[in-house]
Amino acid sequence: MNISDSVSLILGLLLSLGGFILVVLIILGVLIIYLAVYLYQKDQKEERACELYVNQIMQSVPVDKQMIFLMQYNGKKKNPILALLLAYFLGGFGAHKFYIGQNDLGIIYLLFCWTGFPSLIALIECFWISSVISKINRRKALEIATLIGGGSLNMYM
Repeated sequence: MNISDSVSLILGLLLSLGGFILVVLIILGVLIIYLAVYLYQKDQKEERACELYVNQIMQSVPVDKQMIFLMQYNGKKKNPILALLLAYFLGGFGAHKFYIGQNDLGIIYLLFCWTGFPSLIALIECFWISSVISKINRRKALEIATLIGGGSLNMYM
């Protein structure tokens, strides 16, 4: 076996390995896009359900105070899409935890970000963060309605 045969063999192996890596990267890209679309649709569905719930709560508020309710609620509600993006891209640093008010967990994520475990946990949390945000928003709506003279907290639990 001469040098040109060895070079040809090595180039052939590299090209086949490169082709394999390219196929794997394409498959991973498609999976990531599919995951992003799935999570976005899940967030939209959860957000619509939460809006219906908040509208029911708003109906229990006296008509003259509904505008106050909406202004306070819109100022305090959390955005599920933003929470998802924070968990997906900056979750390893605990950004989504700081956003939803769980500062103690955010600090823990920040302290251990160098290990990679918080990033893995944050990617898993992407699947249920929209329901967490929905619960937070529902709780805030109930608190605001109770404070301004709407229904009681027990009314919708």
